[in-house]
Amino acid sequence: MSMSHRTSPVALGLAVAALAWAPGVRAQDVSPVTPAAETQLVRQAAFTLWWPEYERLMRQFIHNTPPDAGRIALPDPNPDRFYWEIEILGQVMHPPLGDVALYSVSTEGELFQALFVVSRRDRAWPLINRVDPASFRQEMNNDYVDGVNALLAREGAVPDSAEEALGLARFVVEMFYNFDYRYVPSSVDSLTFAELNLVRVLSSTDEIPQGLRRFDAENAEALLYGKIPERVRGLVTPPRVESSAPGDWLISFYSWHPQVGELKRWEVRFAGRQFVSLKDQTVEKWVSFTVENF
Repeated sequence: MSMSHRTSPVALGLAVAALAWAPGVRAQDVSPVTPAAETQLVRQAAFTLWWPEYERLMRQFIHNTPPDAGRIALPDPNPDRFYWEIEILGQVMHPPLGDVALYSVSTEGELFQALFVVSRRDRAWPLINRVDPASFRQEMNNDYVDGVNALLAREGAVPDSAEEALGLARFVVEMFYNFDYRYVPSSVDSLTFAELNLVRVLSSTDEIPQGLRRFDAENAEALLYGKIPERVRGLVTPPRVESSAPGDWLISFYSWHPQVGELKRWEVRFAGRQFVSLKDQTVEKWVSFTVENF
């Protein structure tokens, strides 16, 4: 995928890198919320966002199901029941903006998925909103970048150094691919899921795992990472940041997706307090892992 981005303030986006930000222009303050109240705000926002579509889908499904279909009759959609089917999967632990909390949210059966923002200036609002499971694809589009830009504008966030510019670019790429990540502490399965699903920005191919990783001794199964193609070895270089003018940053780096086995090169431009382009090129794709008995 190669994408040139046009700027427009639409809500969507995510985060996993700790950065320092300049204060910049701030939106109108509202009363701060406590962490205990944040999950309630998020659940209420998710319900308001999803209930109309959920009710429409359920009524359409009931209408299209023949009475003699041989299945138990479905009850009419109930708002209270749906409210408690909304699951807050967890809070992103290291958001890049100090006054922002990010929560990953879904419903039973993962019919809807979203990542919500809660800040000291705003009620909960969706950064990413997915209401059609059939359309879920890990392809970055303009809406996603628009959402990130909207978040930066709300928070007055501006990278003032090469380190901050790189961190912001990593934020856009890593969190786009990683926001579905669900980690359950002390769970072998969840650790394996994290190992295989988290996209990472590389400094060299040495950071791509190789060889055996045992994750389920009871079932005698092992996770094996495949060999890195020879033509890729030594190709990856550390991230690079260039600046042609104050506030104008060109960031280049490589990323690797374990599940897909895809090595990409990214070129990201930040200017005028916004991301103005993100371009990626697939360098190599290979079978990066297998699960085998041992």
